[in-house]
Amino acid sequence: LGLVGIHYNSKFYEFVPWTGEMGWEVNEWGRWKFNARSKMSGGVSYECEVLATCDVPGTTIRAPTTDGMQFFCRDSLDGVVNLSLWELDQDGQRIKAIILNATSNSCGVEVGGDYSDGPWQATSRMSRVLKSLVKIPYLRRKLR
Repeated sequence: LGLVGIHYNSKFYEFVPWTGEMGWEVNEWGRWKFNARSKMSGGVSYECEVLATCDVPGTTIRAPTTDGMQFFCRDSLDGVVNLSLWELDQDGQRIKAIILNATSNSCGVEVGGDYSDGPWQATSRMSRVLKSLVKIPYLRRKLR
């Protein structure tokens, strides 16, 4: 997972590793969760959560492996996704009023790989130096 972009009420909320932290948990099947926190221009921080679920077994599909195309992944277009967005206070706590809470039952979901060790959990964090380097193309564009 690399980014979440939310356009709501004429405002764009961008969640990328160079403006905050991201984390996800992908189960073998049935549940996908993504959280991100980001500091936007103006110094205001936000948090978003994307939670997708799927109650049907999905379809096994072929995917490239070192042994050629194998039935290795599963996907479905019968998922349900919920998107939540909050503003954070200066201590990083959610402000009580949620900005956005949206649900759709038109969600594509997919898994692939070996989940024998349990859910795939990870956090995306970048060092301060790397965050600065990644921002250079955006800063140059603003200066033009």
